[in-house]
Amino acid sequence: MIDDSRLSVNQRRKARRAHPLARWFEQLTVLRNTGAHHSRVWNRSFTPVSTAALRTIDDLQSLPEGQSEKLYGAIAVMGYLLQEISPGTNWTAKIRSLVDDSFAPLHARVVAEMGIPENWHEERLWSQAW
Repeated sequence: MIDDSRLSVNQRRKARRAHPLARWFEQLTVLRNTGAHHSRVWNRSFTPVSTAALRTIDDLQSLPEGQSEKLYGAIAVMGYLLQEISPGTNWTAKIRSLVDDSFAPLHARVVAEMGIPENWHEERLWSQAW
């Protein structure tokens, strides 16, 4: 649940006008369509989405401050939603494994290209067993 007491007056007004998840769902739709048409997503920039309201949720504090336009924001939001909707899912563990075992070892590639923060493994969303 979004804690709007942690938002500025302007952010609260915007959140009441249009729920912050609405823009995120638009971004997730674009991500889904991009993947469905076999396009790359790892270093792609998506339409920026505000993170202020969702960063008030403990499991989403690793979202970048201000705006998110990289893949990490989308997979963090998807991971959070999946864990809320389907407790016991291992989707976040699969994503962590894919990043660590398949992407990180690639030469001339860094996980920062996906917008993944340096200490992402320590975030509750990625570290706990749901």
